[in-house]
Amino acid sequence: MTSTVKPTATTGSRPSLPPELWTTVFEEVGGANKLEDMAWLWMDGRYVSKYFMSLIEKLFRIRYLSEAQI
Repeated sequence: MTSTVKPTATTGSRPSLPPELWTTVFEEVGGANKLEDMAWLWMDGRYVSKYFMSLIEKLFRIRYLSEAQI
């Protein structure tokens, strides 16, 4: 049986989740506002791929940095 999923430049031969699902996953990881989880997302999770970096940075801009006060 052959796969009907066509490879793309970003996914290789695997199917990819849509950005909305990845954002939901990242929100759940950092959702409890546990410092170690948020630190992992920012310090390590962003460097998994350029795609993850853009999604995690968007999440931080919307969810955490918008509430920050200087």
